Amino acid sequence: MSELPIRPAVVYFAIRDVEYPRNSRLRSHLMGCGFDVRPVPAAVGRNRLVKLATNIAHLWKESRQAKVVVLSEFSLPYAIVTWAVARSVGAIHVVDGFIGLHETEIEDRHNASARSLKARVYRLIDLIARKFADVFLIDTEVRAAAVRPFIRRNATALSLPVGAPPWATPVKSDTEVPPLRVLYYGNHVPLHGLEFVVAAVASLPSNLHVQLTLVGDVAKSSHLVKTNAGGVEERFIIRPPVAPEELRAVIAEHQVVLGVFGESIKAEGVIANKVWQGLSCDRLVVTRHSRALSEIEPLVGEKLLTVSPGSPADIASALTQVSMSYRPDHDAGIANRLEAYVTQRFDLLIGELERRGVRAMSTSADAGRK
Repeated sequence: MSELPIRPAVVYFAIRDVEYPRNSRLRSHLMGCGFDVRPVPAAVGRNRLVKLATNIAHLWKESRQAKVVVLSEFSLPYAIVTWAVARSVGAIHVVDGFIGLHETEIEDRHNASARSLKARVYRLIDLIARKFADVFLIDTEVRAAAVRPFIRRNATALSLPVGAPPWATPVKSDTEVPPLRVLYYGNHVPLHGLEFVVAAVASLPSNLHVQLTLVGDVAKSSHLVKTNAGGVEERFIIRPPVAPEELRAVIAEHQVVLGVFGESIKAEGVIANKVWQGLSCDRLVVTRHSRALSEIEPLVGEKLLTVSPGSPADIASALTQVSMSYRPDHDAGIANRLEAYVTQRFDLLIGELERRGVRAMSTSADAGRK
C-alpha cells in the first residue's frame, strides 16, 4: 500500500480576521493546490508585550516543520520576526504587503503629519517588510512595479489581485426605470473621495433623474450630504452598513456601482474591492482613472467608465451620460472571466514557491481537471 504524499506545510501568521477576503482567498488557494495551511490568528488583548510574546510562541510552535511562512496583511510590524523564524527552519518567507502602514495611516487616513516621527516609523516598517521578504505580495502590477526596486536582488514581488468574493455573480437589476440608481458603499476615507461624489450628484440639473444610495457610516454620510448637497437632499438615500453577503441584494437594486475617486498615490495604483464586486455582479462601474485598471479593462468591455480623480465635474458628466443613454447590457460571463484572471495570478505564487524548492501537490488548473 503506497503512502500518501506529505503536503508541504504553510504557516499563515498573525491573521487579524480569518474571514477577511484577502487572507481567506490566499489560504483557500494554497489549500486547493495541496498545501497544509496552518492559520495562526493574531493574539488579542491590551498588553502589547503579552500579545507579542504570545504571537511569537504560537509562530515558533507551528513553524518547526514549515516549508513556507506567510505574514498576513495588516501585520507588517512582525516582518523581522517571521523572517527570523523562517530562516531558522529553512522556510520561504512570504510577506503580504497588500496593506502598507504608511499609505494607510498617513496617506489614506491622515492620522499624522507626513513629516512626523510616526510617519517615519511607518515608512521604516514598510521598507523592512519589503527587504526581509523572499516573496513580497501586493494587489496590482502597478504597485508591484513600484515595490521591485526596494526588495532584495534574489527576492520576488508578485501581484495577486483582490478579486471578488464568491457571492459576487451577475444579478439582474430589480428595476430598469428612472431614476438611475447609483450605489456607493464603503468607508469614508480620502482614498474613496466620497465628497467628490456627493458634490457631483448635488450639481446635476433638476431634470436629470439620478438617485445616490450611500451605504456605510450613517452619521458621516448625513453630515457629508448636509454640507455638500443643501437643497437637494432628496437625491440621496442613506443606509447603514450591511453584511458582505447581503451586498449582492443591495447591488441588485442599482444600475451603477461607484469605485474610488481620491487623488492619493495609492488611489492611482489600486483596483478597489467594490470595482471587482460591481463588475462581477454585471454592473456598470464608474471609478477614477488608474493605470492599474489596464489589467482588467480587456475583460470587462464597456462595463467600466473612468473619470479624472478628484473631479466632481467629471463624475457629474459621467452620470449625466449614463442617465441619458442607459440601456441594460447583460454579460453573464463577466464574473467568470475576472475570476479566471485572478486564479491565473494566484497560480504564479504556486509556481514561485516551486521554483524555490517547495512543490505543491497540484495547481488550481490541475484541481479543475480532477
